[in-house]
This record gives sequence, C-alpha cells and structure tokens, in this order.
Amino acid sequence: MSVGLSVLCLPVSLIAVAVGQLLFKMHCLRRRKLLLFLSFCAFILGPVFSFLALHHLSLSVVYMSTALTNVLVLVLSRIFLHENITGRHMVSMGFIVAGIVIFNI
Repeated sequence: MSVGLSVLCLPVSLIAVAVGQLLFKMHCLRRRKLLLFLSFCAFILGPVFSFLALHHLSLSVVYMSTALTNVLVLVLSRIFLHENITGRHMVSMGFIVAGIVIFNI
C-alpha cells in the first residue's frame, strides 16, 4: 500500500465512525432497522480503514486524529438532524482542533 493511500484511509475512517454515530442516532429517533444496519456497517469500516492508515502513519497521529470524530459528529448532526450548535460546542471544537494541531507540531 502506498503512502498516499494510507493518508487517504485516515479521513475515510474518521468519516465512517462519525457517520456511524449519526446513523445510530437516526435509528434511535426513527426506529428503522436499515439505519441500524448501516450504522453497524459504518462502525465496522472505521477500524478497518484506521488499520490501513497505520501502514504508513504513526499510531500517535492516527490515534490523535480520532478526536476529530467528535467535531464531525457535531457538524453532521447540525446538517442532517438540524441540532443546535451552542457556543460551548464551538469552544469545545476549537479546543479539539487546537489540541490536534499542537500535538502534531
């Protein structure tokens, strides 16, 4: 596997986990079995792509990047579930992103 493909697997992994969480919440709200099935599929894909990303990326980078799933879930919840993002959420997202940037410097 090439370095570029490993780098591409990391965001795919993060998005898969965030989408899995969103689909699971949608299942809880609407009680649709298809949403539950799709959420499980997304949750299975997340670790698979994380493992593939680890071929050329360090564990510390991959593990630290998983914190971005919290930010992605908030953004996706706003877009698809029309949930409010409060000032506290914005500050929290800022801390998460700042922590990742500082860690990778």
